[in-house]
Amino acid sequence: MLKHIEEGFVLTIIQLRVLTPVESLSDACNPCGPPILYPIWTISWLLFHISWMLFEAADSDLGGNWFTFLTNWGFVSIVIMQCVDTAITIYVHLKRRDIVQGCCNKMTWFIKLHWVLFNIANALAMVITLAYWILLPANTSPRSINKHALNYGFVIVNLCFSAKPVRVYHMYQPVIFAVVYLFFTGIYQAAGGGAIYTVLDWNKPGSAMAVCIPIAFIGVPLSHLFFFALHKIRNLVSNMCGCARGSKKIGPLHKTESKEMFARDHNEHLRSTPHSVNTPTLITLSSASLTPEPQTVRPGGNHLEPTPEEEL
Repeated sequence: MLKHIEEGFVLTIIQLRVLTPVESLSDACNPCGPPILYPIWTISWLLFHISWMLFEAADSDLGGNWFTFLTNWGFVSIVIMQCVDTAITIYVHLKRRDIVQGCCNKMTWFIKLHWVLFNIANALAMVITLAYWILLPANTSPRSINKHALNYGFVIVNLCFSAKPVRVYHMYQPVIFAVVYLFFTGIYQAAGGGAIYTVLDWNKPGSAMAVCIPIAFIGVPLSHLFFFALHKIRNLVSNMCGCARGSKKIGPLHKTESKEMFARDHNEHLRSTPHSVNTPTLITLSSASLTPEPQTVRPGGNHLEPTPEEEL
């Protein structure tokens, strides 16, 4: 038993599991609004971020140093996340209507990819904004405001508008990203590029570690927990307003609920189709084992008869 619990715990942490992938591709207020609302939302933000990226490319005065700053890593992560979100949203609305309609409970690889990018971009935006205004000299230029204030506002509004879930144990994803950047700063300085930030001068390892360790292992996890709490509040408000998708509460379904939905939809489909030569099979659920138990339909009626296995 302990082995099963341990395996389930590891799968919960490492794997990206959600029983309703439609949550990752819809708004929190659906069906109060039209289904096209979320594609419009994500395309609009994509155009906004792409416009800023083009402006950065045309007007950047940092040359080859542009990609060394954590601010720009965070900005690029938001742009990539938004590109992936938009591409997936358009694809499923055109080719995978089963996901949009909530009929698919299997997480696809591209939704998992987007979920990872979503977790990283959220936590990183909060850490970058707070660290910038606390540790570095303030700059109120439009470019700085976009990457040190609007970025944080965007991820908050995007989380509140969408129905994307946040899991506590997925905090390891932004933590790994932060650790990778800290290693990059050390390698960059050792290669002769100099200290990227004065507070991260690896020629003074004691002071550098005093800054990077709290940020990576305290600041980033706390940021992820903030978004987890925000996603809980969003779900609560949406459910109270009766705007959860499909008039059901936002959030992962329990295993029992998922099987009950499958059995109900399967049985309704059989009852709505004409009886063929082969007797259709209805599915019921055993409350003890949650294992489908077949029952047959007597031709010409809806009376359920136990199968020979059940009689034994």
